[in-house]
Amino acid sequence: MGRRESTWHETGMSAFGCRRLGVLAALCAAGCSGFGDLTDVRTVTPPAARCGECHDAIAEEWRASAHAAAFVSPLFRAASADAEFERCVPCHAPGALLFAPGRPAARAALREEGVHCLACHLDARCPGAIESPSPDPAEFAMAGPYPATGLVQPHPIVVRPDDHRSAAFCGRCHEGTYAEWQRAEGRKPTCQECHMPAVRRKMTQAKGLLSKMIVGFEDEIEGRAHRFSVRDAFAAEPRLNVAVRDARSNGAVTIRNTLPHALPTGDFGSRRVRIVARIVAPDGAERTWERLLVRRDGGSIPAGRTLELEVPHGEGERIAAVELRRDGRAGEPAIARWEAGDGR
Repeated sequence: MGRRESTWHETGMSAFGCRRLGVLAALCAAGCSGFGDLTDVRTVTPPAARCGECHDAIAEEWRASAHAAAFVSPLFRAASADAEFERCVPCHAPGALLFAPGRPAARAALREEGVHCLACHLDARCPGAIESPSPDPAEFAMAGPYPATGLVQPHPIVVRPDDHRSAAFCGRCHEGTYAEWQRAEGRKPTCQECHMPAVRRKMTQAKGLLSKMIVGFEDEIEGRAHRFSVRDAFAAEPRLNVAVRDARSNGAVTIRNTLPHALPTGDFGSRRVRIVARIVAPDGAERTWERLLVRRDGGSIPAGRTLELEVPHGEGERIAAVELRRDGRAGEPAIARWEAGDGR
């Protein structure tokens, strides 16, 4: 029997596989090792923009978030005497949260980036390095809840879903809100489920030549947006039930808090929600009635509880609408609303 030549298909090397090898070689030639600075933190803290070179959409979401502004926001600077209160800094410019339990240590570099990428995603791969991080950069990796799906990993990756999907992870800084969440009864969504809505996409978003090659062979996954937004918590489903009884007489308003924490919530600063009722007179003239819920004055509505109040109005007047708004957020949509005729 004569020797038979093998084909690409028979040896398991299809034309597609050949192209994959070609891309892999191109990636290596392009210098994947050039991303080593992302996990070599001995002398330099990589800025978020460095991560954004490949994770462009995620970085864009983060840049518009309260996490990005945690250290530079006027509210924080005023409340912390321009960041002189050192007790505040660890949660407004934290080091790597995955290195040690408890409250994070303050970061020395790039504090103006607030809660940036490395705070939540830099990890130590050696078990012993979790408590005492090794200075060897080979011990470090970027951690997240999803395994890599691409041909190559430009930096070391560790999969830690239990951390990044847990409310306890956020509770490292949001201590008071996390304690409320723990006390809330019944099935309750985690912080990530409400404030990081699901989004289907590839983890790498093509921007430069190298990232375009990487993203071409990645799979789309069901991930989460990095907006860390209060508005997102109310967008998917109603979290507050606002109702008005006898809109033309005593104006009894009830607000049921179905959030897994108090409203408003938060540990420091002035956490306030403004209740605004629009009242219409028989001749069509309108006026508003307002009340503030101030957390530090004990005005929060606990999780699962209902606030009942009366909106005073004159004879012939009626309540046309009631809104709940975060105080001091001009132009932001209401977090809950009742309007006459909406059936509630």
